[in-house]
Amino acid sequence: MRRFLGFIIVMTLIITGLMACSQAKDREHYDLAILEQGQIFTFRETEKGLEQVERVKRPHAREFWPESIESSDKSFIGRTREGNQGLDIFMLSFDKETLAEKMKPAKGNNVYTGIYDGEYYYAAVVFTDRIEFYKYNHELEVVHQKVIPNKETINCSNQFVWMGNQLYLLVSEVVTDTQEEKTEIWQMDEAFNLLKRFDLDERGACLRMATDGKQLYVTKIFEGKDENGLPISGNKLISFNVESGEKEVLEIPEKYPNRIFWNPQSQKLFIENDFDHNQGNYSWTLVNPQTGEVQLIEVDSPNSDMIPPFFTRSEKHYYLLYQDHLKVFSFAGEELKDISLKEFGIKEASALLLK
Repeated sequence: MRRFLGFIIVMTLIITGLMACSQAKDREHYDLAILEQGQIFTFRETEKGLEQVERVKRPHAREFWPESIESSDKSFIGRTREGNQGLDIFMLSFDKETLAEKMKPAKGNNVYTGIYDGEYYYAAVVFTDRIEFYKYNHELEVVHQKVIPNKETINCSNQFVWMGNQLYLLVSEVVTDTQEEKTEIWQMDEAFNLLKRFDLDERGACLRMATDGKQLYVTKIFEGKDENGLPISGNKLISFNVESGEKEVLEIPEKYPNRIFWNPQSQKLFIENDFDHNQGNYSWTLVNPQTGEVQLIEVDSPNSDMIPPFFTRSEKHYYLLYQDHLKVFSFAGEELKDISLKEFGIKEASALLLK
C-alpha cells in the first residue's frame, strides 16, 4: 500500500510538472510585452497601434529596475526594483518564448550595473570598502565572483560595456586623502581580473558609457555645483580610444546628459537627458560622432506622469513607455505613434520587453 501511495505521489508530481511545462510553453506569438504589477500583457504591433494577444498572470508583482534589463535571443534578465514589494533585491529573468520567470536573491542585495552576453550576466555591487563582481548563468546561479578592495580611493561602478572580448567598467572615484574626484575606465576580462586602468582626467560626474565597437563614449551629467550647492549640468560627450589613449570632447546641450546608447542602424549615439533634473521634461540628444552633428529632441509627456518613461529600442524604432501610454519614434526623433494603454486595462505599466 505504501509503495502504491508513493507511486501515486511520484506520478502526480510528474504530471503536475509536465502540465506546468506545457502551460509555460503555450504562449501565442507576440512582438512586445508590457509588465504591470502581477501580470504581463502581450501584443502584436500593427500599422495603427497594438493588437492584444494575451494577458498572463505572474507568480509575483516584482518589477524590473529599468536600467538593469538586458536581452538576448532567448531571454530577458535584470534585477528587481527596490521598494517594490520590499527592499530585498532579486535577479529576475523571463524566457522570451514562454514568459516563464526565474527569480533568485541578488548577491550583495544589489546590482549597480550589469551586462549580458547571452550566456552570462556580469554584475557589479558597490560597498564603501570594495566592489563585488558576480557572474550569473541562465539559472541565475553565481558561477564566478571576485572582490576588488578599495585602496587609495573610494570606488563606485557606474556602467559595464562589452568591447571586443573584454569588459570595460566606468568608475567614479574619490581619493581618500585629498577628496579629489576622478573618473576611470577599467579594462577587465571575463573573470573580472583588472587588466588596465585609464584615467579620463575628468572631475564632476561621468555616470554612463556606450561603445560602437571601436570607441568608448561617456556622458558627463554634472559639472560641479552652483552657489546653492545644486548640481550644474554637464555638457560633455567624451570619446576615448583604449588602443591609442586618445580622448576627444564634444559639447552637447546642457540638459544633464545621462544614459547613452549606440544605434548601429543610424550610426548615431542616443543620449537620454535626466528626467528629474530637467523638472520632469523628457528629452534626448542625438549625436553623429563622425560629423559632430548634435540634435536635441524634446518630447511632450502625458500630464499625469511624474516619473520618467521607460526607454527601449528595436532595430527600427525607439519606444517610450509611460504608465498608460506608449510612444513610438523614428530614429530621427519623429513621433510615429501615441498609443493609449487604458483601453487594454493598463494604468501602471512598468516595463516594455521587445521580443
